[in-house]
Amino acid sequence: MPRSVDQDRSNRQRTRILSAAYRRFAVSGYERTTTAEICREAGISSGTFFHYFPTKLDTLVMLLAAGDTSAAAHYERIEQAHRGLPAILDHVVELERELATEHALGFANAVSGASHHPEVLAAQHEAVDRLRAFIARQIDAGLVAHEIRDDVPPGLLVSGVTWMLEGAARTPSTPPRDAVELLAAIRSMLAPGLAQSTIERARRKPRH
Repeated sequence: MPRSVDQDRSNRQRTRILSAAYRRFAVSGYERTTTAEICREAGISSGTFFHYFPTKLDTLVMLLAAGDTSAAAHYERIEQAHRGLPAILDHVVELERELATEHALGFANAVSGASHHPEVLAAQHEAVDRLRAFIARQIDAGLVAHEIRDDVPPGLLVSGVTWMLEGAARTPSTPPRDAVELLAAIRSMLAPGLAQSTIERARRKPRH
């Protein structure tokens, strides 16, 4: 039992540090944030910080890894509900909601500013590859269901949608964009004749 309690305490401490790092990176940028600022934000000593993370870069890499894990669960949750075009539209709505959160813009800028680090660049590539694979699965399913256009090679559709969504994720706007604009753009690319009601259903999807 003591070992389990210690592990729980360790996990909470690690999460506390990562949350503080996320906020500081979002506010000050990666390069301008110091480990001392992260420690103050988390209310911990520098010794505690370095016990969990050897460097500041390790916190950013861990945050990106956590984001990738969350994305994988997000894609799985959507695909359990439905496949094809509705799944893509659901993803757009959830993405825009996420990008509207308080520190999304600042953190995206921080990650962009740290992309010269190979570890960060690799994490970005992995995220794009996971998104591309999700989109490819949905376009394949949508073609079978005759809800996605078949006059354009599927690979081009996958690249186009991935480019639009990856760009939106890297450059959140202030104020946040209306998700309907992105939905309409993707609908026009994938299924020009799709009824507007499909977009409206995606827009009204309840927040989880």
